[in-house]
Amino acid sequence: MAHQKVQTLLIADDSEINRAILSEMFIDDYRIVEAENGRAAIEKIQELDGCLTALFLDIVMPEIDGFGVLEYLHLHQMMNEFPVFMITAETDMKMILHGYDMGVADIINKPIEPIVVRRRLSNAIELFLNRNHLASQVAEQVQLIRRQADELRSINISIIDTLSSVIEFRSGESGSHVRRIREATYTLFSNISRIRPDLKLDQNAVEAISSAAAMHDIGKISIPDYILNKPGRLTAEEFEIMKRHTVYGCDILESITVLKQSELYQYAYDICRYHHERWDGKGYPDGLKGDEIPLWAQVVSLADVYDALVSDRVYKKALSHEKALKMIAGGECGAFNPTLLQYFLSMADYLRDTLYTSSDELGASQTSPLPTKYTAVSTAAENLLTQLETERQKTLLFSLLSDDIMFYIDFRTDTIEYTRRCKDLFPGPYRRIHATDYLQNNSRLLPEDLEALRCELKNITQQNPDIQTTVQVHMDKGEYRSFKLHLYFCFSNEASPERTGCLGKMEPVNEQQN
Repeated sequence: MAHQKVQTLLIADDSEINRAILSEMFIDDYRIVEAENGRAAIEKIQELDGCLTALFLDIVMPEIDGFGVLEYLHLHQMMNEFPVFMITAETDMKMILHGYDMGVADIINKPIEPIVVRRRLSNAIELFLNRNHLASQVAEQVQLIRRQADELRSINISIIDTLSSVIEFRSGESGSHVRRIREATYTLFSNISRIRPDLKLDQNAVEAISSAAAMHDIGKISIPDYILNKPGRLTAEEFEIMKRHTVYGCDILESITVLKQSELYQYAYDICRYHHERWDGKGYPDGLKGDEIPLWAQVVSLADVYDALVSDRVYKKALSHEKALKMIAGGECGAFNPTLLQYFLSMADYLRDTLYTSSDELGASQTSPLPTKYTAVSTAAENLLTQLETERQKTLLFSLLSDDIMFYIDFRTDTIEYTRRCKDLFPGPYRRIHATDYLQNNSRLLPEDLEALRCELKNITQQNPDIQTTVQVHMDKGEYRSFKLHLYFCFSNEASPERTGCLGKMEPVNEQQN
């Protein structure tokens, strides 16, 4: 049989008669504890230690009066643990209001009316219990909301990192670059008061800036692959196109309505647009200088330059930590805020030790799963990054062979991309959407070659993924030219693999013979 908790009333009154009257009223329903003065009342409260249901408290008592007991309850934050009834013969309104101000549930006037007091106690206890239950529910809901907010923040970071990694993979960089930029920004802004004590940033602002930092290069999605992945130095014209990624990134951000309503938006906009500005005004796209450049963009700029120097890129090998710092400090990477630069240099060893671990060493270009509290989100992110690593390898190969006539068809997105030489031979954009419809309606092959190719496509499997044949291609000037066509098909890693893409290469037959 379950043990029912005994409800206890404490009656604190220096009048033995009053204590007896109250005790007699409630003895059948409650355990009664008595105290003849304020000091004894405090001792009884301590002994009961959370097991008190209600307190009847006389105001005028020896040693410590009723207000003294109320002060003790306030000091030890116990006024919300049980209702307090103030017993008084006073009619002074000032004293009564003072009692209410100190949190008493009700005033019991002497002489005591048993029926009235019994009803007041019952109502007060019920109200008190309901209030505490509601407060408990509210506290639980607040904790749940905070926990969900933390989980949502973690998911948002994973989504931002994963989507930002798409850009890095297109440019032949590791998804770890995004993580390092975000975490470096977080570390630097967490200690920014060392150089900017006037800058009041709370934890939410620091996290928003760090998440925004991960999107610094999203505008590169609009830059052609042949420029992003060019192994050599960009021409002046190509560099002008590359510089536009700062503006393209802002255009993308402005198109996301829900993002514009968040705290993240302004930080992300500033970082996207201004992370290539320089302290002396020689950066781009707007030529801002000095403090015209938002501080968060300045911090991301330093972190981005450092990471670029110590990481392998398609156009260079990684430099050592020491060499990178020497170049940054010497102005070889442009001019930076002198105060911010010294702060960054003082933190550089710590950033190296914490962000470039043994599994992600300086100069490494490997992927690592993004951390998240949700297993499903983590798994999805890891799967996407695995696909992106395959995509990165494809684009690297694609760029290295850009002097060849090559194209890539992505069956998942129904797009087709061309190398520069392929585009020069067959004028048009570097990338087309609705590739299937375009190829069906714009075939340049002789009808008999096209039919033969369709027959060979039926035999393509994961074990037999390529086709080599010679075809006649209709050129823009009206003549047909012979090309050796080599197609290689990519497949998914699922139990029932499906074709995901096709890498094609064309070689003019006459060039082969020469």
